[in-house]
Amino acid sequence: MLRWVAVCVSILLAPRPTPPTLSPLVPYQPPAPTPHQLRGPTHELTLSTGEVLLGRLIQRTADLDIVEHPILGRLEIPAGEVRTLRPLHEEPAPLPEKKAAPVQTPPHVTPQAAETDVPPPAVTAPATPRWKSHFELGFNGTAGVTENTNLRIALNTAFKQDTRSLTFDSNYFLRTSNGDRSDNKATAGALAQWDVPASRWSYFAQGRYDFDEFQSWKHRGTAGGGVGYLLADVTGLDDAGQPVDVLTLTGRVGLGGRKEFGSLNQDLQPEGIIGADLIWHISQKQHLSTQLTFFPNLDDSGEFRAVTKAQWWLKLDAVKGLSFKLGLDFEHQSQTDPDVSPNDVTVYVTLVLDF
Repeated sequence: MLRWVAVCVSILLAPRPTPPTLSPLVPYQPPAPTPHQLRGPTHELTLSTGEVLLGRLIQRTADLDIVEHPILGRLEIPAGEVRTLRPLHEEPAPLPEKKAAPVQTPPHVTPQAAETDVPPPAVTAPATPRWKSHFELGFNGTAGVTENTNLRIALNTAFKQDTRSLTFDSNYFLRTSNGDRSDNKATAGALAQWDVPASRWSYFAQGRYDFDEFQSWKHRGTAGGGVGYLLADVTGLDDAGQPVDVLTLTGRVGLGGRKEFGSLNQDLQPEGIIGADLIWHISQKQHLSTQLTFFPNLDDSGEFRAVTKAQWWLKLDAVKGLSFKLGLDFEHQSQTDPDVSPNDVTVYVTLVLDF
């Protein structure tokens, strides 16, 4: 009996084992985004060809957009080739602030830092307007039994920003034979175009003033407008591997009017406009441009005007921005004064300086 009492007392007086220490509860923290997720596409770019690219916008300047494409890698796209630039993720508007109840932090638990939000990429302002201009000068003469001289002066400038562009051209041509003028004319015109985003369609408006001493009219003004459509757009890569336009063909259809001064018919004549513009970059040093426009007279069936312009350019290595140009201007007018030829043809050679 005494033995059992001694065993019970020893059990009661024996030291108890220390219970295991439990780790404090830590709030769940989502894993940080991977580098690939942080460098995913941020913008949608619509090119002038209608193609759409998704990529991360690295830098945007007045002349260049630098984009990192997930497959093609780093792309440097000229600003003139980008019609629209749209961010893929807009920053949501902030919700009304609510006062949350204080969170009780368990003892011996260090509060976790809040997850750092990745700021959305900053969207730069629209590209600044890009102006391109060039001056042309051509002169030649012959002496002998007859003395002939030809002089041509031209000034052209073009403006482009995003989906709108403006082109202005002007030139003066003088031809003499033995001191007598046989050709004396000048022209100045403007063409404005607005491209429809993510489309091959566009709108245009145009106007022109002509002077010709030896035509049935002395002064002529024309104006009109309509729609255009990009019929063909062939692209390639330059020596740096950047995409460039190789060939473009644009059709135009519209309505306009013509007013002549100093001719037998000085009434305002309504005209249609049917034309096509072709630009072919044969190589990095030479390109060919052609414009064909047909103006049917809507007030007098069967009467019309047809205007053709063709130009071939060759860049010269002697001076930066200097080119050699061979051009042809042709106009046929079905209705003229009896002593005036319906055809007017001018062939010229000039040096062109870009600035």
